[in-house]
Amino acid sequence: MKIQIQNSPLDVRTENLDLRPLSRASGSAPTAGAAARTGYTPHGNDAQNGQTHVLRAAALTVAWQRPMPSELTPRFVLSDGQAIVVQAAQWQLFAADGRPVASGFSGPAQTMLDDGALMFIDQNGFLAANALTDGKRRFIVMPLHGDASAFSLLSKRGPDVLLAGFELPRGDFEALDPTAPRGPMAPGSSHLQILSFGPQVKVRSGGLVTGVKTRNVQIPASPLFSARGPKVTWAAVPGALLAVGADLSIQAAYALGAQPLAISSDESDNAHLIVSTSKGRALLRVSAQGAAWPAVSLPPSPERFPNPPTVAADGRAFVAMGESLIAVAASGQVLWTKPVTATPGGLAVTPDGTLLVADGTELAAFNANGERRVLFHSTYGAMVTPPIVLASGIVLVATKTHLLALRAP
Repeated sequence: MKIQIQNSPLDVRTENLDLRPLSRASGSAPTAGAAARTGYTPHGNDAQNGQTHVLRAAALTVAWQRPMPSELTPRFVLSDGQAIVVQAAQWQLFAADGRPVASGFSGPAQTMLDDGALMFIDQNGFLAANALTDGKRRFIVMPLHGDASAFSLLSKRGPDVLLAGFELPRGDFEALDPTAPRGPMAPGSSHLQILSFGPQVKVRSGGLVTGVKTRNVQIPASPLFSARGPKVTWAAVPGALLAVGADLSIQAAYALGAQPLAISSDESDNAHLIVSTSKGRALLRVSAQGAAWPAVSLPPSPERFPNPPTVAADGRAFVAMGESLIAVAASGQVLWTKPVTATPGGLAVTPDGTLLVADGTELAAFNANGERRVLFHSTYGAMVTPPIVLASGIVLVATKTHLLALRAP
């Protein structure tokens, strides 16, 4: 496999990657270690492992609720404790008490809250930052291939923003003008890029940013699924799994004899993948050194791209697939399987290992033994987003019609 590396402004080179085979893991899983991480993204964080704050109640009731536009279906709820964002085709910004603040449209990408700003790819392919206090624009900058890509991960650490994306098929309007300028992006390619907002950056009139330094790695395969652990960013494409360093250097590249469908990372930089194989779907766990634990077979599901595995601090992984909820130990052993609705809204896991599941109209909690208790029953319809627990103990979740803030009665 050949990858292309580009530094700003136009330093481009191509490198050959030798895909190494995955080795069989032996022994127990590495001990998880806490890592400093900033930003709030879908699935809990940029590792996409669903980890959230401590749940302090055995039962929940509605603290407040806010109606959502009927034409939009929420996908995620994000919060930094001071502001709340509901992500759909149109993002909705709320104050911590549920007061509506602003709204706007976004492009095919995740959103992210960091440093008092909502960051997202807008409809024109620009990376935009809007203030969480009033929703007004702070700045915009065009990432490489921003108007031709879908972005599966946005992550910010320090002054650097990492974007992971893949090329979208050309629309009919593009075919009308085949001479329109486009970047040197090979068909079916993916890319990881870093935008560095150092002291040289200036914000011009209208919020356009200049002076951003960039680094871009192109991978000749798509789509791309990505998750960011403490030291390693994982990039999974059909046939390959790449471990990428903080500077986008390729630390290792492994042959992946499967089609990736979702990925998350734990705090020991182990990748947890849902993959499609010739025998069906499976859960695969790989260390940064290329050690693979035995794959766990998963039931079939109509979902084309399922949510990434939710991973507890002790390495247990949870997957909702079809009408089943599966818990897998760090060693790869299936601990338990429980029935759930055909399309759960999402999962989250607390620091003590309690699994939260938006299971239809019930918000359920599962302990380590798989015992289920109902925390809340929604009278606003089925919950369609993963629940998140704030440091204050408030639980946020959305139905198709309402944003709900839940607390202890």
